[in-house]
Amino acid sequence: METCKTIKKEFFKSIEGLKHQVNGEQKYCLPTTVNISFDDADAEGIFVTIKDNYAFSNGSACNSGSHAPSYVLTAMGLSESRISEAVRISWNHNTKADFSALANYIREII
Repeated sequence: METCKTIKKEFFKSIEGLKHQVNGEQKYCLPTTVNISFDDADAEGIFVTIKDNYAFSNGSACNSGSHAPSYVLTAMGLSESRISEAVRISWNHNTKADFSALANYIREII
């Protein structure tokens, strides 16, 4: 779990400067995932483009495999646009991801 916490810190460092909103209170979230909305970035477009390089989904885990808006994010009171910008990224202690590549891609599309 400590390794996963370090990976999460690296993720947040790589997205510094990108306009985003973390979905969910981080003190209650696992160190192996993040659900985040990138302002002005369509989650479906991100997912289609980089799904082969990351453990990545649009929306929430409870809604994976569906194109409907996440009922979990809706129940949290998030706006429709924030839900459409929401992505869930996961990792484990063996993950060797270069999150800067993801951040650069998001910078390019917004």
